[in-house]
Amino acid sequence: MKPYVVCHMIMSLDGRIVSSRWNLSEEGREEYENTAANYKANAWMCGRITMSGFAKGSGLGPASDAPPIPKTDYIALHTETSYAIALDAGGKTVLGAQ
Repeated sequence: MKPYVVCHMIMSLDGRIVSSRWNLSEEGREEYENTAANYKANAWMCGRITMSGFAKGSGLGPASDAPPIPKTDYIALHTETSYAIALDAGGKTVLGAQ
């Protein structure tokens, strides 16, 4: 089964998603969230900088003697849970329960 992908984004005209010069109204933010909720997606994805707002910290995690994780596809079990996917090629974001 091929995934169905929707790119639902909000940004300023200069392409920034967070800017001190950009004051998104509460109504605008609510409309964005309501639209996203209508998609009933099982996951959402963002980059490292955006995910850092949800993370416990950043930097390299503790060293481990565990063998490297194989670079294979991971297909999560289908549940009613929503997954967060962070694009972080350098592994700088430290995620986990807060």
